[in-house]
Amino acid sequence: MQWALNRCTSSRNCPDLRLLLLVFPLPFVLTSCIGFALSMGHLNDPPAPRSRSDIAWAVSGNTDLRLSALKLEDFPALKKFYRLRDVHFNSGSATDAKIEALADVGFTNLQLIVIHNCPLVTDCGIESLSRIGSLRSLVLRNTSVTDRGLEILIAKMQLGHVNVARCTNVTAHGLLNLVQSETLASLGFSPENLTEAEVSEIFEAARNVKECWIYYPNSRARTPAVAAVAQKKGIKLVFEGVTFWTHEGWELSERRPLSPEKSQ
Repeated sequence: MQWALNRCTSSRNCPDLRLLLLVFPLPFVLTSCIGFALSMGHLNDPPAPRSRSDIAWAVSGNTDLRLSALKLEDFPALKKFYRLRDVHFNSGSATDAKIEALADVGFTNLQLIVIHNCPLVTDCGIESLSRIGSLRSLVLRNTSVTDRGLEILIAKMQLGHVNVARCTNVTAHGLLNLVQSETLASLGFSPENLTEAEVSEIFEAARNVKECWIYYPNSRARTPAVAAVAQKKGIKLVFEGVTFWTHEGWELSERRPLSPEKSQ
């Protein structure tokens, strides 16, 4: 036995050893690749890096990323994605600090940011986003943004689409100012705290809005008067009704335009 080991002291003397050296690392490589793939989500989903090492493995040409699981200290590593256009946060993952770190990267092609169910994002985060000059669409569903945040959007950004559904700190006054933005063409909001008169006033004041998504619509938003104002202003209304089956965790969304003739 010792003779065999002595004879195979180098790969030149032992072909089997050369094969062993080639094959032995494969399980570790495969394990690393599988772990990376799992951390980056399903094949059809945008990559979802969880760490700086995930970012190192990812293709630099990615244009769409989900950053919900990425740690704050690893955000500077995102700079490698020079073509990045879309970014997604959800389920409480975004904070003002992460939004600031994202803005600090200095992206020049980033056009869409989706922040969904992240109540730790406030007007301070909007102030940071205003430094991303390429941004054109911003989804802020169920965040803690207020009317002050909307003022920042109007004054410092050129957004074509804004969604503030379930932002309970946004009032009719804030929406009234937002729809008067020259660049805004599409708007999303939820009317839980609005009256029929306020919804109509918002549409009446709209400057260039051509489409409005109304989430969780109540009866005060689905009236002939509201639909008539929208039609007069050339605004397409799309209502989204959501029904939940909590015991299975399924969600059914219904989207349909509303005309004055079918508003009852």
